[in-house]
Amino acid sequence: MVKTENWAILQRRGRRDGLFFGLLSGLAFAIAAWGWDAVALSRVSSYLPWFKLLVGGLLAVITGGLVGWLVAALDHSLAGLVAWGLTGAALGWLAGRLPFQGASIMGGLLDPRFQGVEVYPLFPILQGRSNVTAILITALAALAGVLQMVALDQALGSHSRLGHVLALAMCTPLMIMGGGLADTINNRPLREPQVNMVELVRFAVQAGDATVDRQAALEMHLGSLNAIRSLLGEPRLVMLGDYDSQWMVSVHVEIEFDGGWVRCTVLDGTPSFCRPTDPIYQQAFACLLQTDDLSADDCTFEITDEARHWLASRRDLLGRSLETEVVGRLGASVLVDVVGGDGVPIQCRFEGAQPVVLAACGPAAGGN
Repeated sequence: MVKTENWAILQRRGRRDGLFFGLLSGLAFAIAAWGWDAVALSRVSSYLPWFKLLVGGLLAVITGGLVGWLVAALDHSLAGLVAWGLTGAALGWLAGRLPFQGASIMGGLLDPRFQGVEVYPLFPILQGRSNVTAILITALAALAGVLQMVALDQALGSHSRLGHVLALAMCTPLMIMGGGLADTINNRPLREPQVNMVELVRFAVQAGDATVDRQAALEMHLGSLNAIRSLLGEPRLVMLGDYDSQWMVSVHVEIEFDGGWVRCTVLDGTPSFCRPTDPIYQQAFACLLQTDDLSADDCTFEITDEARHWLASRRDLLGRSLETEVVGRLGASVLVDVVGGDGVPIQCRFEGAQPVVLAACGPAAGGN
């Protein structure tokens, strides 16, 4: 009877330790994968800097705790290998999707006008890189799963609280490695262009009218700010914009100042060129309506057949003189309200940066 009671106590203790092991492992992965990213983005006033850490971290910690408890209950290293391998695959998949589809979905939830819009597409080559990273994370997590029973045994035999905790934290270095891989592959290419641009802007603002050494100016690429000098100030909001579909060598950063929005092109991490963006959309329809067939061939943007056909159906009502106003944006997806000669507002959505594309038009809220 005493042996049975002692065994039951050991089982409860083992499951509790398994839960703690899993919570520590999930937390270690979350901090490495999304912690520094959140801190760095918050420092530059980026849009939703804590989103990935809150969503991904919560899922990682909860999943880790459940898996750690389950493996302890099953009391078998093979169970740890399988369960933690599957957990690593899930975390790797999540880490690869949160910056892209996850950010698009969250943006649509916060602003319903963007629901269903793929603001941040996960292009095939980027998905391939994320999948390779997920495989490596799976291997690291599976190794941690194999070692879980060793960690629990060491924790059980520990004679101090510190030794107990250190034993249960045995595999956190493996999870930190996995999270670091996820950050390097998935988050860093999106984060660094935003951080680099804001740091350059802040330097230019602090320098003011003071003369900056020509060589230093060239090395810092201060010339990329020439077209927006009159707008410069502390950024109010920063968003990741468009990016190329291959290796993310070319990334656009959207920055809001008190005087309006600008778009900066960053090539391989280096600021290249900035320009105000509101005039692009405000002048778009003036250019478009110069032609009878609504051709954008001579304009600075492209137009989809869907948008052209819809506008053509209202051409006589719109007239040739329009009032336009930028009313919303998420990344490089921009909403513009347009009022023509009939006084009925319509809303059009532009997408992308190179090229800018007039993607769709329809009745504005309150319009017909």
